[in-house]
Amino acid sequence: MRNSKAKHTRKSTRKVTIESTGKNLTIHAGLVPVMRFLGKLGFSKAFHRTVEHRRAHNARYQLSDAVELNVLSLIAGARSVDESIRVWADNVLRKLGGWDNIMNATTMGRILKTVTEQHIYQMETFNHIMRGRVWKRARALTSSLMRGSMWIDVDSTVKTTYGKHQEGAAVGYNPHKRGAPSYHPQLAFARRPRRFFRHGCVVVTLILPTVSLRS
Repeated sequence: MRNSKAKHTRKSTRKVTIESTGKNLTIHAGLVPVMRFLGKLGFSKAFHRTVEHRRAHNARYQLSDAVELNVLSLIAGARSVDESIRVWADNVLRKLGGWDNIMNATTMGRILKTVTEQHIYQMETFNHIMRGRVWKRARALTSSLMRGSMWIDVDSTVKTTYGKHQEGAAVGYNPHKRGAPSYHPQLAFARRPRRFFRHGCVVVTLILPTVSLRS
């Protein structure tokens, strides 16, 4: 029998020394345009006008601060208050956002615990206000593309939910996990301009705007 040598597809490399010599670097630079966009939408001012939640006059942080920080952290991939705080531990990100200091997890939790049912209803109104402003900008940017006919593809999908008492979830058709509560949203895709709508049994209901088709 012949002795065959094993073929290696990976070769050894020279020793590489890695040094962190750069300053003012951040891994969350993608949040910068999001922060600017929220600023143009008037996020903080609209929140204060809509949600009647005020802390003591000497309080350093308000509910609007906690909400904005969490929204940005969710975009960055955070899934808990602790992860949200870790996102903002980035000194460069704080400077870009205009924050001298960021609340700790205890303070954020204390603020969020003061939210009442009335505040939730008001935040839902605030959500509609922000959505309206986004659509207003989108329509202004794509007004020329909205003329004429438009093809809209509509389809449905299933999203399994976990945990008890998930709002809006129901047992029904679920090919992935039979008998499990799930959402059954209806999805609509507009080809021109490329937009995505959703409506129906979803976590956060998104009201479809009225689309006027002109020939």
